[in-house]
Amino acid sequence: MPALLLVVVGCSEPAPPPPLSTAPPPLEMVLLANSDQVDVALRDPQPVVSARLIDAGGQEFPVGKITYARETEGQSAGIQPQLRMNAAGGSTGTTGAGVGLSLPLLGSPGPAADRVVVSYFSVRVLDMAAYRASWQHWKFHVTLGATKSNRREIEFLPPRPPA
Repeated sequence: MPALLLVVVGCSEPAPPPPLSTAPPPLEMVLLANSDQVDVALRDPQPVVSARLIDAGGQEFPVGKITYARETEGQSAGIQPQLRMNAAGGSTGTTGAGVGLSLPLLGSPGPAADRVVVSYFSVRVLDMAAYRASWQHWKFHVTLGATKSNRREIEFLPPRPPA
């Protein structure tokens, strides 16, 4: 009678994957209670050239001075090399063996760290009662890009007013 043979070689629990990103969020906005100023920090490869807050009726409020800082977003850990082998046999005469390799065979480094520009700007909300009543219909209109050839426009909602 054949004996049951089970051999496991080099089998270990895989390491948990690294986090997808440890970078700060691309957009942060703050509107503090008892304040009429919205502070914005926008992270993008391109700097903010101009920005304005537009109310529900289309009136525009340009932001004050825009300041900049450069940040480097962390490099990803990449893909670690993995090798898995197993073999199995049974009393019915069937045996099996398997080897598994992950690709790339030697692992892969993560992408290089990205450099981003953090653009900081603020705008005063002159009518906080109107803002509280219709803030979902307001928007920031922002122009990004250091030169005309790489300019782009984005829009996003302002922050929810404090309670």
